[in-house]
Amino acid sequence: MEKNIKELNPRFPRLNIGELGEEEACRFLKKKGFKILKRNFNCPGGEIDIVARSGNLIVFVEVKARTSIEYARPEEAVGFRKRQNLKKAARYYVHDHPVRQCEYRFDVISVIVTDSLKAELEWIQNAF
Repeated sequence: MEKNIKELNPRFPRLNIGELGEEEACRFLKKKGFKILKRNFNCPGGEIDIVARSGNLIVFVEVKARTSIEYARPEEAVGFRKRQNLKKAARYYVHDHPVRQCEYRFDVISVIVTDSLKAELEWIQNAF
């Protein structure tokens, strides 16, 4: 039996949409050859949804999931303050998980989840 968005959790649908978006983003990155190093890395500087690696490239990924683009595209929610917090969190991550001779990049994965729980992804590489 196929579920729809309202059946996920009618009291907290946004939480579930966010989780679904992150799952889809991880699946997408793995298909692109990335290894997921960490999910939901929390520190005093903020949070990083996904930390992934491909070769000598470490990517800090912010995932934004929505059910429509009626008001704005999901990636538009990654404003100045969010970018600053992601950069702080990335510094904490690199300090706690020293990786030698790697390049770093910040990406955004925008996820639109339809009523039938199908996800449409847009991968914005080197977003900021």
